Amino acid sequence: MGEPSAPMCEVDLMKAAMCMKDHEIFALRGELDRRIHENQMLLMSIERLEKTFAASYDRLIRKLDRCGVVQDTQKRKRRS
Repeated sequence: MGEPSAPMCEVDLMKAAMCMKDHEIFALRGELDRRIHENQMLLMSIERLEKTFAASYDRLIRKLDRCGVVQDTQKRKRRS
């Protein structure tokens, strides 16, 4: 009678190990989702910063142009 309980015990250990791996996968998937969301938020922030910088740069060039400081070569570069 000792023999039948040994395979059952091994099966139970395997089931428990699979259950723990399932929980680990679930936790890792949650962490991955969180990091993806973080990266998306960073990307949006960088894009907004780029747009803000470009707009500020354009305003500066226009202001310098009105003052007569911008040379023709800089104007051509900006328009290209």
